[in-house]
Amino acid sequence: MFELEKILASNPASCQGNDVSRASMLAKIRAYASAYSTLPQGCSVILWHSDTLEFGLRLLALAQHNIDVVIPPNSQTQTLQDIAALTPFYAGEALADLPHRLQQVEQCDPCPVFDAQLYWPSASTHSGNLIFFTSGSTGPAKAISKSWRAINLELATLDQAFSATGDTEFVAMVSHQHIYGLLFKLLWPLRFGHHFEVMSYQYPEHLRARIEGVKHCFIIASPAQLSRLAQDNVLMSEKTRIGRVFSSGGPLKDADAITLYEQLNVAVTQVYGSTETGG
Repeated sequence: MFELEKILASNPASCQGNDVSRASMLAKIRAYASAYSTLPQGCSVILWHSDTLEFGLRLLALAQHNIDVVIPPNSQTQTLQDIAALTPFYAGEALADLPHRLQQVEQCDPCPVFDAQLYWPSASTHSGNLIFFTSGSTGPAKAISKSWRAINLELATLDQAFSATGDTEFVAMVSHQHIYGLLFKLLWPLRFGHHFEVMSYQYPEHLRARIEGVKHCFIIASPAQLSRLAQDNVLMSEKTRIGRVFSSGGPLKDADAITLYEQLNVAVTQVYGSTETGG
């Protein structure tokens, strides 16, 4: 078992370059874990938040209990209504159109004090599973259950294969609500003491401004974003700061991959994963 206090970096996250401390994160995780203590052990909770940090804090708090975490691909009312068939419990962002059958669990009162040690989720900490949904591109979306043991094996493989350092900043252009973004943007840096940027940068100009001051970064992107970048690459002035560029969600055109390598002197690492097989 790994204590969160020992594996998280001193400043695990930043929001537009402003550091978020380990101490503040642990305090919030403990507060959420207190709220979730009122839930039945073995239940499921839908988790949605557009903010990556707030999502991650709640995810780690839920993992302190034997609770399955259901991760919807979006927060559309119909999506949540369909998933509500699995559980009446919802954690995360306050939504004006939250289906009536869902109960926002952070609002449970009173909350017992959660004074146990905080651990990284694993089988030995009796954390529940993560439940994702397939894209639905080849039929109705299916729920896919992943154990934390499987997730942790993937994270260990990523860290061993791609050699992030203590100075590495993980900066993403994709969402954490899908398995690719969840693993590469959030869980990998958290688990192995690296540093991630909370914001997702949709525009290359904003991404360039964010990485101007970093020593070393990994960029997590999609093929569509990288194809547009290849046509007008504003990151070339910062290429010495870029250690790796990851792409997933579909194949990147060979011509774009070659152009990006010529522009950045970094070969794009294409990740051929899926919800079913792993990130």
